[in-house]
Amino acid sequence: MFYRFAKVLVRFYLRVLFRIEVSGTVPQTGGCLICANHTSYYDPVVVAAFCGRQLTFMAKEELFSHPLFGRLIKSLGAFPVNRDANGFGAVKTALAILKQQKATVIFPEGKRNRTGDKIAPKAGAVMIAHRAGVPIVPVGICGSFKPFSKLKITYGAPITYEGYGEKKLDGETMDLLADQLMDRILMLAEEKA
Repeated sequence: MFYRFAKVLVRFYLRVLFRIEVSGTVPQTGGCLICANHTSYYDPVVVAAFCGRQLTFMAKEELFSHPLFGRLIKSLGAFPVNRDANGFGAVKTALAILKQQKATVIFPEGKRNRTGDKIAPKAGAVMIAHRAGVPIVPVGICGSFKPFSKLKITYGAPITYEGYGEKKLDGETMDLLADQLMDRILMLAEEKA
């Protein structure tokens, strides 16, 4: 209930602040991983506000250290990841969420990328999607986040890894697939409104 209320409020705020254009959609049922480029603090909010279903988020652990803000983002579906450790707890949480047929958001760059240039993505999203047997929906966010500027959110076609079977992917394969995923996300982000 709180999530839906917050989503309506945030969507109204974003439409007032920016000229929003949305294209594409995400699967409305079943587990899926949503992966977007990450240039601004607005990105998680933007992805969730214009997605047709409720989302959960992998967020850096430091955000939960602020008592009020930590409680707020937790109530909106965020769960912590320690970026300096192996992140096993966050992976386990993400797999459990996907097993419940829910959708979760991961930013493959692992941190905000202020330049928008390609940086080596983390392979975690590919590994989680493969292990959970769910598709990844690539999302490109294009815009400057300056008030009243145009902002385009493009939800791309789902990517699946069914062709790799159930065997564990080796590091080289995961890195290659993560790189291809990031290329697709950046291509969607470059599509002008």
